[in-house]
Formats: sequence, structure tokens, C-alpha cells
Amino acid sequence: MIIQLGNTTARPAVCALVLFLSSAAGCDQDVDVQGESQTIDVTYGDTAVTVDLADATVVEIDGVEYVALQEVVELAGLPGVDIEDLSFDFEGSDGFHPTDSPNCETLIPLGWVHLTNGYVDPVTRDLVWEDATGFPGCMSVDDLARIEASDDPPMTSK
Repeated sequence: MIIQLGNTTARPAVCALVLFLSSAAGCDQDVDVQGESQTIDVTYGDTAVTVDLADATVVEIDGVEYVALQEVVELAGLPGVDIEDLSFDFEGSDGFHPTDSPNCETLIPLGWVHLTNGYVDPVTRDLVWEDATGFPGCMSVDDLARIEASDDPPMTSK
């Protein structure tokens, strides 16, 4: 199940099944965004890479298209670094970080393994999480502008 807490819309789905069925049926598709495609910056130290979400594969979950959060980071192709050893923070276009809320300050930075549970809407850039994570609403970032990778140890094992 996915819950988009930014606008309190619940979208139930069994992500593993959807991901399996969409790939097994050959239903993976490129993002087809009308007009200009959306981008997200992925940063690591002094390195910044802009990822075009039109280059990502989408999965359909309960009739809504999403891009897997891990794929966004992978598409950045951060040179000379093992992305699985990094931790991550997120920033909305309005400057919001999950740690701006006391409910999320102990969750960020988030380890690579947890990114498997996150998805980005390729049209709105809203970051959503599978509800099985139990993440509070502050982890759902509206209009995700930047993913900040670092060598800092992850804060959560949740």
C-alpha cells in the first residue's frame, strides 16, 4: 500500500505484486509527461546531477504512475561512490526537509535500503512511501526538488 500524506490521499496496492506483474507483462514504460518533463537534482558533496524523470521507468500503482526512488538516485550515476553505502535527505522546492518536523528528525538521513519503499510522482514530483514503512507524514515531501546523498550514517533502522 502507498499513502500519499501530502494531500491525505490513500492509494492501496501491493507494491511487490504490482512491480512483479508490470515487469513480467512488459508493462514498464517511460514517463510520458505532457509538456516539459520534471527533473530532480541528486547531490553528493560538490557533485550535483540533474535527473530527468522522463528517463525513468514508471510503475503503475492503483492507476497512478510512479518512479521508484532508488532508480532516481541510480540514474544520477554518482561517480566513484557505492550508492548503497550512502544515506539520504530530501528537499522540496519550497526548501522543506523532513527534519523540519520533530516527527521526522530521527529518521533522516535515511539509508539506501529504505529507498526501495519510496516513489516519486513523475508529474508532481511528490515523494510518497509504502505505508508499511510507518513513516509519518513529514517524510512525504511535496514537489521533491533535491535528493541529498551523504556519507553520514543512517538515523533509522525502521
